[in-house]
Amino acid sequence: MEYQNRQIVLDHLICSGFCPNYLKWVYHGDDTTVASTSTTHNEEESIFHHEMHEMLNDIFEMEGGRGEEIHENALNNSQEMGNGRNKFDDLMKEAEEKVYPNCKYNKLSCVVYLYHLKCLGGWRYEKIHSCPNGCMLFWDDKEKDEVCSFCGSSRWEVHEANPEQEVSPPKKKASKILRWFPLKPRLQRLFMSSKTSNFMKWHHVDRVKDGKLRHPADALNWKDFDEKFPEFARDPRNVRLALSSDGFNPFRTMNVAHSIWPVFLIPYNLPPWLVMKQQNFILSLIIPGPKSPGNKIDVYMQPLIKELKELWEDGVNTFDASTKQHFQLKAALISTISDFPGYANLSGWSTKGELACPICGFDTDSKWLTNGRKWCYMCHRRWLPVDHRWRLDTRSFLGRHELRVAPVPSSGKEILQKLENTKFLVDNVNGGPWKKKSIFFMLQYWEHLLLRHNLDPMHIEKNVQDNIVGTVLGQEKKSKDNYKTRLDLQELGMRKE
Repeated sequence: MEYQNRQIVLDHLICSGFCPNYLKWVYHGDDTTVASTSTTHNEEESIFHHEMHEMLNDIFEMEGGRGEEIHENALNNSQEMGNGRNKFDDLMKEAEEKVYPNCKYNKLSCVVYLYHLKCLGGWRYEKIHSCPNGCMLFWDDKEKDEVCSFCGSSRWEVHEANPEQEVSPPKKKASKILRWFPLKPRLQRLFMSSKTSNFMKWHHVDRVKDGKLRHPADALNWKDFDEKFPEFARDPRNVRLALSSDGFNPFRTMNVAHSIWPVFLIPYNLPPWLVMKQQNFILSLIIPGPKSPGNKIDVYMQPLIKELKELWEDGVNTFDASTKQHFQLKAALISTISDFPGYANLSGWSTKGELACPICGFDTDSKWLTNGRKWCYMCHRRWLPVDHRWRLDTRSFLGRHELRVAPVPSSGKEILQKLENTKFLVDNVNGGPWKKKSIFFMLQYWEHLLLRHNLDPMHIEKNVQDNIVGTVLGQEKKSKDNYKTRLDLQELGMRKE
């Protein structure tokens, strides 16, 4: 026996469990004869059976109740409700059958899964043909076009005819295909189960409101959005979304240069222990490769933006399994998450060169290092308090005082004024750091957000913190203190020796 304090014991329980070989969780502590393995299995199966029944009841409540018409005139819809109940009874009879003879499992899990997908419209997606250069989508009013209206490229792949083969009409194959997963049925699915439906209201009902930042709902951006759009905030079931995108190589070998860009949506209504779980991410778009879409990512975002506009203006009729009622579900995109190059693609501001900082904008303080051959961004004392002693430290900071105030980030209204002559999906003809007008400004609330774009913590950790630690500790191949750096420090007058 070994005595430990409470916290260490708790850590051991979390990591190792109560006992590695202890399996009798249902009947532990009983003085009677311990149940056999089959009894324990039957107990677990009955629990699973109950949960499946509960899910089916949620689904058929949705099918039986078709919205406001049932509340207004239940008699006219009784036959429809009866049909739904008959479906339920037939399904349950089939579910009790075994998967195959002498099998100890029944068809319940398989039937529920397939029927659930049927009710949701399945995991369907739509294929949208794209210009091979990413100029436009053959979609909406240009669905039947054969060539790109911008660059003149053909919609179809062109194959050279083989004289040895028989002459036959070649089958047309699109040169590039965008996969679009409609958002509305996936948001509706979050409310089809009474459990997930309650979680979607957690930020309003169960969140601790003590001024501490634990959830996006505690942040100033969320609160400011609620103040500006009180009608949207009135119903806590309305969904706040974050958008994230980055490129990845789908092949295991890095010898092949291929970049596919998935676009994910994250429902921020969920509690902190669920909001960033992979199963709660909503795949919205798969942008094909082999090259990064760059600033043309907005072209591929058109179906998503159109759907987001509809969800903001009209919403979608949704069944809430926790209240057994229909409501008009609305959604809003409140921020994006990306790395720094992705920030440029999503926002339209170039994150390279002299004016790389999107927050400082045209007031970015930068200097070209002649030996290191890169831009350096300094003069960060502007963000210190006005009376901070480092502002007057001339010995440590390039021999000058710092009396300037911190730059003020441009608001959405100011950005639109600067880009008033630039059209959506078209490059900025005036040049400069603004490469385009972001398609997100087509959302009528986007310009009013306090924080439109976020950087993901993984890249900040790897590119900033690791470099600082590696330099301070002098780690080989990880330190930024090299020969060229020392020459630049000498040239800047910071370390003359």
